[in-house]
Amino acid sequence: MADEIQQTSMALSTIVDLYIEGKVIATGFLVFPDAKGNKTLLGLDFLNAAGIVLDDYQEPETERNTGFVAPLRKRRRPKKELSPGSEPRRQRNQRGSL
Repeated sequence: MADEIQQTSMALSTIVDLYIEGKVIATGFLVFPDAKGNKTLLGLDFLNAAGIVLDDYQEPETERNTGFVAPLRKRRRPKKELSPGSEPRRQRNQRGSL
């Protein structure tokens, strides 16, 4: 700890499959049941498992092959497919007007 006081506490661990952008990433989590107000933090082990490169610093004798890294894109609602011969209809908004 930052105040140099040693404590012993119980920790639980598990591995969870995270589904992100259609990719499944097995990620280990540590849970401290006595801790208050924690937020989940995904660390370097998660970034490495996901193939995310934040800092491309290369140490001597270390070679990385990151390959193509696709840019992140915003998810959009998939377009509705029209049946053959049908025309798109105008949808009413929530207030009932066109």
